[in-house]
Amino acid sequence: MAFLTRIVEPTSEPVTTGEAQYYLNADDASDVGRSASEKLVVDRLIEQAREAVESFTGRALFTQTWKVGIDGVPSGVDDLDRKAAIGWPLSLNLPVRLGGGSIQWFMPRPPLASVTTITSYDNSADENATVFADTNYRVEIPKQTQGYVVLLPGKTWPTSLRPVDSLIVEFIAGTTVANIPSALVSAILKIVKEGYDHRSNTVQGASISEFPMDAKILMQPYKVIKI
Repeated sequence: MAFLTRIVEPTSEPVTTGEAQYYLNADDASDVGRSASEKLVVDRLIEQAREAVESFTGRALFTQTWKVGIDGVPSGVDDLDRKAAIGWPLSLNLPVRLGGGSIQWFMPRPPLASVTTITSYDNSADENATVFADTNYRVEIPKQTQGYVVLLPGKTWPTSLRPVDSLIVEFIAGTTVANIPSALVSAILKIVKEGYDHRSNTVQGASISEFPMDAKILMQPYKVIKI
């Protein structure tokens, strides 16, 4: 079965504790979020809000590292039909698109920053791993669409691979805080406020239960459209 998992968490958040505290105080004369326990609540809500925005939009905000597995190799429509006919597991193959005679293998969680490695696993009993040389492909990172991997002319994907998680890609997604869309930062703040206003009396009880409608409106234009 194909998989997608984050292996290195972001080292920072799009919103600082101070920014969130200021936002929470904007409509409240009290000095909220100043004690150590209250700051912990705010910090947890910021992390949860960022993860909620990433989940809703399908994007990575601050820089983070992911691994994704694909069953088989990137294929065009004709190849998918052929593979289906021989029983190859296709249901979780990454989306691909034919463009200029080449197959574009789109990476999830845009924006793509770089591809670290592509590793293939053969169908032997030992499932030997081989790093696919970066001289075989190029990485394209368009500004307006998802980044993708495409084979160079005359190159081919490895063959005789195991049918499940045949290729595993490690890649870096996300961007710097300065380049995160302001609408998504605002959505994070609104979600933090929603969580803070409906928090329990304990730090452990602080959580994000649902999105406020104005946050959804801010996030909707950034939702990744599956290709």
